[in-house]
Amino acid sequence: MARELVVSTTSGNDIYAIGRVLNGTNIGLWGNIDDGTLDTYVAADFAKYDIVMTELGDSGFYEADMPDVFDGERAIDIIFYTRAGGAPVEGDTKISGSTYELMDDWVATAVLAV
Repeated sequence: MARELVVSTTSGNDIYAIGRVLNGTNIGLWGNIDDGTLDTYVAADFAKYDIVMTELGDSGFYEADMPDVFDGERAIDIIFYTRAGGAPVEGDTKISGSTYELMDDWVATAVLAV
C-alpha cells in the first residue's frame, strides 16, 4: 500500500500528520515515527509523531504512506497540521483529520472537524 494519507490545503505549505490508534489493545497509543513504536502521548515527544507529507506538484494535495508503526491496527485517527517553524509543535495549525480503517487497504471512513 502507498500514499493512503491525503489532505488538501493551500499549496506551498509544510504539512505533516500524526496518528493515534482507535481500537484494540493499543487504543489511545500514538505512532512514534522516530523509533517505530506505539507510545503514550508525551507533549515533549510531539515532533517524534510527525508523518511527513509531500505535495503533488503545486496542487495543494499532500500525501504520505501509512507508517509501518500502525501495521496490525484496524482503525487510526490521523490529524493533519501545517508546520509553522522548524520542528512540529503542539501549537501548529490543524488542517483537518480523518479516521482510517483497514479494510483491504487503508480507507478514510470519516472526516473530523478540527
